[in-house]
Amino acid sequence: LEGYSKISTLEALGSYVISIETPGGEIKGYAVQEVAGYTKNLGSWTPFKISLDVKKEMLNPEYVLKIYAWNHGKIPVIFDDISLTFEK
Repeated sequence: LEGYSKISTLEALGSYVISIETPGGEIKGYAVQEVAGYTKNLGSWTPFKISLDVKKEMLNPEYVLKIYAWNHGKIPVIFDDISLTFEK
């Protein structure tokens, strides 16, 4: 998963999340990256890249792949140009 984000302060609480879950909501694997952790210039678009190493036991056609940007604060976090790539 890659794209760009922009924040105005390092106190912004935004994250990118990738998870694989059962239909009942049990998490089989996940990766989280905090936006403030890789932002170099406040107020500018900053590229990011996050990946999840998918284990064989996570490959079930009933499982759900979730990909989302999560703002768990009140300060705006802007996300753009998000793309997803699957690699073997």
